[in-house]
Amino acid sequence: MRYFPILRLRYDSSSIQLRDVTSGFIEILENDERIDDSSLFSRFSDFRDDAILIKVSSYIKTTDYLEFLGISEELNYRIIDIVRDSGTGFALPGKSIYMESPPES
Repeated sequence: MRYFPILRLRYDSSSIQLRDVTSGFIEILENDERIDDSSLFSRFSDFRDDAILIKVSSYIKTTDYLEFLGISEELNYRIIDIVRDSGTGFALPGKSIYMESPPES
């Protein structure tokens, strides 16, 4: 079953932090015997209005949906740790409003 989280990281993330995050994901997936490592990837894929996107993809070696959910949950917890250990964090959707002062008369 396909495990395909799309992570939204903050714009203040450095390129070193992003590389640490993507390589950290690859490491945990490659070292997990429950993952089919023939087609896995972790890539910095896009810039969005409020986040940098990292896409992770792999296949979990199970056909049991509850087992899949359990393994996915465990991987998600490990992803949180990798992101925090790299010194960056997750982006929250948001918008900034800039207000200008009216010209003085």
